[in-house]
Amino acid sequence: MAQNTISHIRRLGFLTVTTVVVMLLGSISAVGVGSSCAADTVDAASGDPPGDQKAAAALKSLQKYLKRGDYQSAFPLVRVMAEKGYLQYQTYLAQMYADGRGTRKNLKEAADWYQVAAKRGSREAQSQLGRMYFQGIGVPQSFENARRLLEQSSDVGESALLLGKMYADGLGTEKNYEKAIEYFKRADSAGVDAKIVIGILYSLGGFGVEKNFTQAKKWLEDAAIKNHSMAQCALGFVYYEGGHGIKKDLDKAKQYIVKSKPSLEKKAASGIPTAQTWLGRIYYLGLFQAKDYVKARKMFEASGDGDSLYALGVMQKKGQGGFRKDYKKAMDLFKRADQAGAFPAKVSIGELYYAGLGVAKNVCEAKKWFEQAARNEDPVARYYLGIMHANGECVKKDIRRAKMYFEQAKLGLEFAQATNEDCAEYLRVLNTDYQALSVEPADVAPSYVFRSGGDQQGSSTVPATARNPGAGGSTPTAVAGGSNNGGGTPSATSSPNVASTTNVASVVGATTGSAPRVNVPTNVESKTGSPLDFKAVCGALQNLVIEYYPRAKITQDSKSAHFEFKVKSLKLPNSNKVLLIPDSEGFVCDITIVPGRYAGTEYLPMQANETYYVSLLMAPYSTPADSHMLTRILFPPSTSVDFINRFKQIVNRYQ
Repeated sequence: MAQNTISHIRRLGFLTVTTVVVMLLGSISAVGVGSSCAADTVDAASGDPPGDQKAAAALKSLQKYLKRGDYQSAFPLVRVMAEKGYLQYQTYLAQMYADGRGTRKNLKEAADWYQVAAKRGSREAQSQLGRMYFQGIGVPQSFENARRLLEQSSDVGESALLLGKMYADGLGTEKNYEKAIEYFKRADSAGVDAKIVIGILYSLGGFGVEKNFTQAKKWLEDAAIKNHSMAQCALGFVYYEGGHGIKKDLDKAKQYIVKSKPSLEKKAASGIPTAQTWLGRIYYLGLFQAKDYVKARKMFEASGDGDSLYALGVMQKKGQGGFRKDYKKAMDLFKRADQAGAFPAKVSIGELYYAGLGVAKNVCEAKKWFEQAARNEDPVARYYLGIMHANGECVKKDIRRAKMYFEQAKLGLEFAQATNEDCAEYLRVLNTDYQALSVEPADVAPSYVFRSGGDQQGSSTVPATARNPGAGGSTPTAVAGGSNNGGGTPSATSSPNVASTTNVASVVGATTGSAPRVNVPTNVESKTGSPLDFKAVCGALQNLVIEYYPRAKITQDSKSAHFEFKVKSLKLPNSNKVLLIPDSEGFVCDITIVPGRYAGTEYLPMQANETYYVSLLMAPYSTPADSHMLTRILFPPSTSVDFINRFKQIVNRYQ
């Protein structure tokens, strides 16, 4: 299914939207163009020419032939009626040519007659011709023409399903899960069961859709109740990962995954790629059984879809399942996977270019791939971009931007480690890197460099802990050293100027798998009214909060303030850390006075969607007090725009 269970289910899950939609398409007429019109129901369409007595007699004979399945006798009469301008017969003639029913199969003739009927407004013709353009059958493949025709006929279930696939996989358009889900829901309402892919898109998140396990569970359960093994398996993964509105539940995860396995094995044996990919995932991860890389490889090779190619690339890179470690072959598999729509392959390609494994080292090429992956908020891609900005690799050294990338990556990695063992190592190294950055002045180049800590050929200085066994590949790590000369291999010499580390700052960036922005105005940033000191700001905010949330809890001292209403605790996977987040009608805000300017003021205010809520970070500076007021508020997207605008105005008056 489409990319990302944030990058974690996806990076170790090997799954894209293509996998499931192809399975759905196999059961509808999109694969066999022109077979959706019942032979004995053809009638003169409304608005067609009434015809003469001969035409009426021909129509009567035609209906008789069609009812008894005598298509050879019916064909010349269908053609006559089509040439006389009967719209429904123009569509049916196209279908007869497409299916070879009563005549020799001729896809070009079929496309020509569909074109005639489509121009006259036949939804069926628009849908069928759109599918022909989508597949390149009878006409040159054109996603642009396909999308135009399918949108004209989007009330037809098969058209809506294909439109969902186009937006989910970025075929002829930008990836947009929000539109994809809209069309998949339309298809489901029209009778084409798309519940599985809708559920999986909600479980993946990204590309305009919040990662939402509650919605994923709802849609997947509808299909799982009908003993659909794919839905049962996907639901098992949702419970296995946990978070995002669903409590981690290994008992339920085991129940669904174990229940789905016999059916998956039968489907895999019959050659269904989707089942082979899912089964490969189970073998590879060792879910409720011993890991079996050999069986996983067999399933991935049999499937051959984008997700399986990505999985094989990971195994080739690590020397698993009988593969000899070969970075060049791994790169080839990752690039093939990327072309097939497996989004996590972008990070793996970037990692190989960054480390010079299987290809010539090229940090600028790596940066291109990381930036593509970061657009869907992949935490590992963001981490690498942080490393590159800290080192000045193919970019100007920018410690503030490096810290911003680290902050954005951190929470995504914390969630990801539930299903991806690599992310725990990335997170460990990230904490070290971030602590090192936190002691450097924001406008001064660091006195150390970062280096890729993965498998580097010919290197004896790579820490053993950096050679992690997970699917994420080589993990960058901070080491003492001099400056990096324009993106070449960083120096490994020690530096006496490396400062001691300090505590990691709180995470303020967007979580992986959620949309980068939300529809809340951010242009109301100017200072309105006279300057206020901290006490006055807190007083004004208290009045605003009481106006909108009379029962809010408010605490304050000389250097901090806390506001909350309808909040809940979120425990991060594999961690004792607990986050306080707002409920659907609540909010939570923390304000602290911190000496000096905020390191990264030019990137503020920073507003990001964090799956179920919006995170807004502000840090206005007071020259007289030589301090900034670090302000972080979390609120649901449905929060009053007026409340947020007035909140920003008050905070910006701090002087």
